[in-house]
Amino acid sequence: MYVTNDLFYLLVLSKTKLILVAILRRMDVLFGTFLGGKIFGEKNVAFKFLISLLMIFGAIILILP
Repeated sequence: MYVTNDLFYLLVLSKTKLILVAILRRMDVLFGTFLGGKIFGEKNVAFKFLISLLMIFGAIILILP
């Protein structure tokens, strides 16, 4: 999974501004939180998911002109 992420990261990096790609790449925390709750049975998944959404909202604010 990480190999494809890095591959797409390098592909997109050549076509866009670096900071926008870096912000979008960090949004994988939402998927990590969800999978951590489902696969590993972590506790407080709803709270972690909410915090992840706040991080993504902050990234969107930085991306918007």
